[in-house]
Amino acid sequence: MRTTTLAMVSMALWSAGSLETGASEWQRVGAGLPERAFQAIAVHPTNPARLFAATPHAVYESRDGGRQWQERFRLPTGTTIARIAVSSSEQAAVFVATDRGLFG
Repeated sequence: MRTTTLAMVSMALWSAGSLETGASEWQRVGAGLPERAFQAIAVHPTNPARLFAATPHAVYESRDGGRQWQERFRLPTGTTIARIAVSSSEQAAVFVATDRGLFG
């Protein structure tokens, strides 16, 4: 099983690659993501290649382990995200807990 470490640092998403091979070199990932502060990230419970990241403006989804991203849905501008929850279904219902309520 391949394991990847992701980190949100300095308004970008970074990956350390496979832990099984001892890879420790960090590289920026996230084509399609804006250069904004990320407030939360979540991994699909049964498909680790599906990732979700939230900014104060929108939630983004990747289906390829973070290489490419697309906007999933918008949030009211300036929203503070507390947490992202993702259902285990193939459709992956996404819920975002914020200072303005629950979105999904």
